[in-house]
Amino acid sequence: MELIEEPYKMRGRRVPAMTRKRIHTLAVSFLQLIGISFLNRHSLIEKIEHLDGNERFPLVISPINDAQWEKHYCGIAEGFFESSLLRIYLPDSTYEKAYQWDLKAVHTFLHEVGHCFLAHGKYLNYDADGVPQESEDAEFQADCFAEEILRILKIKKDDRQMTLF
Repeated sequence: MELIEEPYKMRGRRVPAMTRKRIHTLAVSFLQLIGISFLNRHSLIEKIEHLDGNERFPLVISPINDAQWEKHYCGIAEGFFESSLLRIYLPDSTYEKAYQWDLKAVHTFLHEVGHCFLAHGKYLNYDADGVPQESEDAEFQADCFAEEILRILKIKKDDRQMTLF
């Protein structure tokens, strides 16, 4: 009996396909842009936060009070990127946890940065023919971006907390 492979189920919008290798290259470029390497990786979140006003990549981080987040966005998203404003919104608790090196919070933070740096904006409406592929999923691409940043900077989860080794 031949197994029929199910088509990929998109988690986000369909965007032009991007390989993991291309995403890795863009992650490296992003780290160079903000001046982060293995040696100063402890200041990653702070460097991203200070992009507001940067001429080349003026990203703004906007934490939202947890109660307001629960009221409006709970169950919908862990964070989101508004392309028209180059602004990332996160619950206050996620933002604070990212500064404390909570791996899930840092990944969420970097995932949203990935949407921005990978140009997943409203202006981009990619409507390809055929069966959608994982490499065309904006959520998959943003996850890969976050994972590549963590891998490049050698940040890993160690049982209970994230470690910088």
